[in-house]
Amino acid sequence: MNHIEPIQARSRITRWVHLLLALIIVHQMVMSAVMQVPNLERGRSGNLWWSFHEYGGLGAFLIVLLFWGWSVVRDGRETGCGEWFPWFSAARRYALWQDICSYFRAALQLRLPAPESSTALPAAIQGIGLLLVTVLAASGTLFWLGGELGGGWPARFRWVEELHGALGNLVWYYLSVHVGAALIHEFFGHRILKPMSPFSRQSPR
Repeated sequence: MNHIEPIQARSRITRWVHLLLALIIVHQMVMSAVMQVPNLERGRSGNLWWSFHEYGGLGAFLIVLLFWGWSVVRDGRETGCGEWFPWFSAARRYALWQDICSYFRAALQLRLPAPESSTALPAAIQGIGLLLVTVLAASGTLFWLGGELGGGWPARFRWVEELHGALGNLVWYYLSVHVGAALIHEFFGHRILKPMSPFSRQSPR
């Protein structure tokens, strides 16, 4: 297996925001697995893990907003919204299709394309994940506001809670794919983890 040079590091702010987002998502998912959701109709209150999840969700919403805000103002050389969401551009959809074919051809040869030469598919997958996390954080915040402003939303808004639970399940799968893909790239010699560390000194900023 040949050694491949690491991909270009992102700015330090990008890496810190990415790390914060990753940590809060993992925190929320772990809390969701052990928490007890309150049910006032059955006289059941939430446990300590529920409180951690509830207030961690507010933190997650703020970090997601920070991620979006920084994505708008940061250096244009980094991945942008157009690359995250290629579905509205014929040229970007074509690039995505070419990238998918590139990964398929490489898989037939038991290898992976180098990350710096194959960016459309990873960016599109990241965009899907970012949308999932954004809607998850926003729906959880709305659910929290319902409880704070009057004991809960009316029954016709119960779909917000159901949407939150369904998307939470999808995030488990996304985390598995995202982390698994990073580890597979590392196995093939693509050094993608170190450049994303905020403790790395590879970035000029």
